[in-house]
Amino acid sequence: MATIWTSQLVPLNQMWNDVMRHASVSPPPGLRLAAELDFDRTVEGFALLLTEAGFGQVECHEVRWTFQIEADDLWGAVEAGIAVIGQTYQAQDLSGRRRMRATYEEVAAALSIDGTLVLPSVALIAAARPAP
Repeated sequence: MATIWTSQLVPLNQMWNDVMRHASVSPPPGLRLAAELDFDRTVEGFALLLTEAGFGQVECHEVRWTFQIEADDLWGAVEAGIAVIGQTYQAQDLSGRRRMRATYEEVAAALSIDGTLVLPSVALIAAARPAP
């Protein structure tokens, strides 16, 4: 089993992009895969990647759900350094961290219902077996 985010700009990713842009911060160099090394993040592209990696009987599907999390809990993951946004946060000086937190609070408040972020999400999930 394997899963990835699709190439679609889902609300969670858009939220983090907004936080970084409005806080005037950028991810540290080297955290993103170079565009020429990336693959088409669609059902077909993910299946092809697994097939080219030597897997057989590849099945890939798109999965959609509503991601719900308390805004403070999601920020805790950022402070813990989880994902690119967490690594970006940890790479900032104190001023940058404060700007990110303040911006996040503004953006999250606009997307929250009683403190809970409610974000439509989409990912790809695949199952495959080693090729014979």
